[in-house]
Amino acid sequence: MLSFDLHMPGASWLHRLDPRVKLLFVAEMTILLLALPDLPFILGVLAGCHLLLISARIPGSRLAAIWRLMLPLTVLVVLLWLPLLPQGQPVLLAFWRLRVTLPALRQGLLVAARLDALAFVFFVWLLTTEQRAIVQGFVRLGLPYEWGLTLSLALRYLPTLHSMYQQIVDAQRARGLDLDAGPLFARARRRLPVLVALLVTALRSSENVGRALEARALGAAGVRRTSLHDLHLGRADGLCLAALLVLLLVSLTFLLRPGAS
Repeated sequence: MLSFDLHMPGASWLHRLDPRVKLLFVAEMTILLLALPDLPFILGVLAGCHLLLISARIPGSRLAAIWRLMLPLTVLVVLLWLPLLPQGQPVLLAFWRLRVTLPALRQGLLVAARLDALAFVFFVWLLTTEQRAIVQGFVRLGLPYEWGLTLSLALRYLPTLHSMYQQIVDAQRARGLDLDAGPLFARARRRLPVLVALLVTALRSSENVGRALEARALGAAGVRRTSLHDLHLGRADGLCLAALLVLLLVSLTFLLRPGAS
């Protein structure tokens, strides 16, 4: 099961890459995947993302966990597209009012592959970039420091709240509360005390965080914020930027060619 913090520590070239370059990669590939309805290109992006993750020494178990997460959505998208395009030939299956055609199957596979490719593009970014570096990259690109800090706190406290929730659930079960028996609404009612305790704990934590930020003069006028680890573009970053530029030019040439859909 994937955790909230997806980052996998490592010392590969992809881990050392500037987070702004990886963010540009995500933005460019997202635009190209949405603009180019070409199955070979989408499958190429999907394969390229796997090669990048393998080169970064991401364990195969983590890649398998991502596919287990994506598989139900992939199958559901394909199945939902089949009845949406009843026109076309050849007809693969005809039953009552349901007609499954080859164009519908192709379109469903295209949409599903595009979603998978988009997911892995983002996973290339998230699995190889620390939360601190993600926020710092956004700030260096012009995002206000307060916004970057808010994003950092949100990313930091998601696993903390999840841990709090698990501790409260374990404590309630130790007191004899059965959260899994009975119908759906009965189980939901039993979790109300858990949610109330979680809300109280979260409010107390937010108050402590607010006091800590006030003690560090957050929001004080005329204060220039600095970072212990600053971002600098290196030779590998320049090569990756050049590769992204070449990929963009080739994709635009393909997209703008006569007869392109």
